[in-house]
Amino acid sequence: MKFILMLFSLCSFAHATYEKSNWNGVDVHWIVDEQRPRFYLKIFFDDGALSDHETRLGETQALFDLYLSGTNTYSKSELSNNLEFYGVEVENRTTHEYSEVSFAGLVKDAIPTMKILCHVFRHSIFPQEEVEQYLAQRKSEINNIVISHSALADRAHRQLSLVATGLENPVEGKISTLGNIDSNSLRRKNDYFQKQVNKKIFLYGPRELMVLKNVITNDCAWTGDVAYISRKNLTKPKFVQKPAAYLVTVPNGNQAQIRIGKMINPKADYFADESLVLAGSWLGGGFTSLLMEDLRQEKGLTYSVSALAATQASYGRSIIATSTNNEQVNDVLDSIKNLLENISQEPSKKEVSFKRAKTYLVGNTQMLVDAPEELLERLTASIHQGRTYEEMMDFSKRVDSKQMEQVEKVLGDVFGWNEQTIVIVAPKEISKKMKLPNVEIIDYKKLL
Repeated sequence: MKFILMLFSLCSFAHATYEKSNWNGVDVHWIVDEQRPRFYLKIFFDDGALSDHETRLGETQALFDLYLSGTNTYSKSELSNNLEFYGVEVENRTTHEYSEVSFAGLVKDAIPTMKILCHVFRHSIFPQEEVEQYLAQRKSEINNIVISHSALADRAHRQLSLVATGLENPVEGKISTLGNIDSNSLRRKNDYFQKQVNKKIFLYGPRELMVLKNVITNDCAWTGDVAYISRKNLTKPKFVQKPAAYLVTVPNGNQAQIRIGKMINPKADYFADESLVLAGSWLGGGFTSLLMEDLRQEKGLTYSVSALAATQASYGRSIIATSTNNEQVNDVLDSIKNLLENISQEPSKKEVSFKRAKTYLVGNTQMLVDAPEELLERLTASIHQGRTYEEMMDFSKRVDSKQMEQVEKVLGDVFGWNEQTIVIVAPKEISKKMKLPNVEIIDYKKLL
């Protein structure tokens, strides 16, 4: 899962203003900038992989990946040539909660470009030959994930830590379900997304882009009057009372990948608060974080370790990610456990590290956004999480206002050792040396 932190720089966009409007029932979030010749547009669909049927996991991502594979009027190559003529590259992304299509171009080309996309949304036919080629490639990528133990660890931790929530299934699907996707199922899926799923428009550019209102209303035929039932209410958090440990076995490798984390309770009072993001940064964000100082600088157990705590609209996750050689797995786990259980000690050292965490997080706000599309990405994430534009713009101030005691409490709650799901990807031989109790051993192929 990919979470977006609302980090951005104001200096590049001081002249821009934010406006919210409504085009025939579709909410439009518009950053108005009269100084740039290009526009940036993101179409946000308020559903994602959670709507996939259990026998066709991966269908939503396939839908968005294959939108430009052909329509009832234009072939794949013709669509590509038309968009290339306008210098437009269309990108898409699917998460469990939402999906999006984004593109950019010259303002003078906004109308013909949007008309092409509206045509694609309404008249894609998903040629079976294109679908089969796509699915074969997707299956090959999943089969080859064992080459990247890090990617396998990420996939395994999601499936094992979010069991029975609806969120455990990979967005890209599973080998056993991809074969059930075909041209007909994708057409049905597209009909659902076009007629039953709410949309939002996120736009960056001058006011003359108001001409797009008629295109979206008439050519895309979108309205706010849709019979949409949110899938988000179907997920229920899964919480453990003691560490749940899994060894995902791979054929070989001298480096063990380690993932430690859990689902964050959406009812927690810090769920939508900056103290959550700051807790993750304090623990494992950057070279001066608590974990990096302990595991790398003081003990030399790993080259890299990171931690993240973040949310989407209806769920969140905490993750500690690191790797080490197979002989040091116990040492790394013991060190992480000891750190998490003893953060309250050494108050002077703790205060210094907390100030560094704030500096790291706030300092990144000056670097992470230096282009309109990046600002639009942060705005999309902010609105999806139920925040306002003003809250997003005040992110740095809100982080700076957090007190150490408050964030320490959040850190202890989110990363408390007894509530974590621990996943280790390594050869089966290390099971004989592991000190964790009740480790369940799973062959990696069962997670594909």
